[in-house]
Amino acid sequence: GLLALSQHLDTEQTTQMLLTHAMHLAHPQGVALWLVRPQQGTWQFFQKQGHFPQPLQPPAVPPHQLTLTAEPPPPGRPDYIPLISQGQVMGALEVYWASSPTPEARDMLTLLAAQGALMLANAQLFAQVQENAQRLDVLFKSTREIALAALDPEAVYHQVHQTLQQAGLEHDTFIIALYDPETQTLEVPYIVKGGVRYPDQRVSLHEDSLLKEVVRQRRTLLIQDFEEEHQTRGLPCQQVGQLMRSILAVPLLRQDEVIGVLSVQARRSGVYHEEHRQLLEALAAQVAVALENARLYAKTRQLSIIDSLTSLYNRRYLFSLGAREIQRARRFHHPLTAAMIDLDDFKQVNDTYGHHIGDEVLRQWAQRTRSLLREVDILGRYGGEEFGLFLPETPLEQALHLARRLRKQISETPFETQVGPVSLTVSIGLVAWNESITSPAALLQEADYAQYAAKHAGKNRIAWRDPETQELKVDT
Repeated sequence: GLLALSQHLDTEQTTQMLLTHAMHLAHPQGVALWLVRPQQGTWQFFQKQGHFPQPLQPPAVPPHQLTLTAEPPPPGRPDYIPLISQGQVMGALEVYWASSPTPEARDMLTLLAAQGALMLANAQLFAQVQENAQRLDVLFKSTREIALAALDPEAVYHQVHQTLQQAGLEHDTFIIALYDPETQTLEVPYIVKGGVRYPDQRVSLHEDSLLKEVVRQRRTLLIQDFEEEHQTRGLPCQQVGQLMRSILAVPLLRQDEVIGVLSVQARRSGVYHEEHRQLLEALAAQVAVALENARLYAKTRQLSIIDSLTSLYNRRYLFSLGAREIQRARRFHHPLTAAMIDLDDFKQVNDTYGHHIGDEVLRQWAQRTRSLLREVDILGRYGGEEFGLFLPETPLEQALHLARRLRKQISETPFETQVGPVSLTVSIGLVAWNESITSPAALLQEADYAQYAAKHAGKNRIAWRDPETQELKVDT
């Protein structure tokens, strides 16, 4: 029986067997088992058998102070027999004797307690191995899932949160924060509290915060009980995820440079320990790589679609978006108007003031024009000082109204430069899309014909092709 007892790895079955053997071999009135909570070092009731003359109560001393008394207590009083493995108290038997026990009966319980302690140590080790194997499996799977989501930061945030939930890591608040060294702030694009996603937040590093501490020290912050430790450890206040007692915050590192913080927080104390730190640090390494890949992808994509001088769409991407709008207009029978805009006599600006002033004027013109447009409008640099514009859901009359506003604003408001104000005018050509136009290049070519007519009429003009008569008309 003792050999079978020591070989079991299931805590429930083995402790039941321990109590059964204790009742059968030593014949006490009743026996109860108290186990030690490993992290907290406190007593926890587990099982009992028999009858008890008074309510059960744990030993009055902490686990590490419990020892076997030389003589049993009087009948009716609890006799505590510790379960000790390798010098560590794993639990205790609370025994009640109907009469004074024989030395043999008490020795038998002491032997059973030793076997029970060995069993508990093996069961805990087995559970820890299983838990570590589960975490490794979760981490292995998360590597692939995070890699698949790596080009989309939002998808990375969700996948990391899901991984922690699958790993069974207790938390009431989950935070991903990204560090901006230029503004000395932490942007929090992903924060979930109580299962609810909260809006983005921004934390300044000039304020006291736990996240700031992680960025500043570039190392993990593990807090067992914030209420007890914030004074003794000089911890800063909480600002994201308030009223959390257990806090684990890990830096996101890119080549030894902090790019953010990954944090889990729980309302109850004593939740996070060394194994949780290792799990979150391993996950943080994956997250840092994924977010860096997403940043590089976004930067590369930006370079591939944006004109570096004006920050407008480049010609290739302008055509790509234009093709999408033509398809949409054809499918839903919605209006679409295109425009070609040319800065009149722009060569004179370069010849008179130099190309650096010409570049500055182009940048200001792009910003000013973009501010007059809607979010859905598509403005791109066609080439040199020519610009293409697609106006979705916009009939020709509405586009004419916009073009007049733009022409007036540009002609009446000079551009402020290093050499003083520089005045410009624009010539604009408009055309409404129809079923005969099948490509963005063809649509912009029609608008370019109209723009040429505006220039030919004296510049600082707007020209358009009448949809009914197909005649070119000029607005003077």
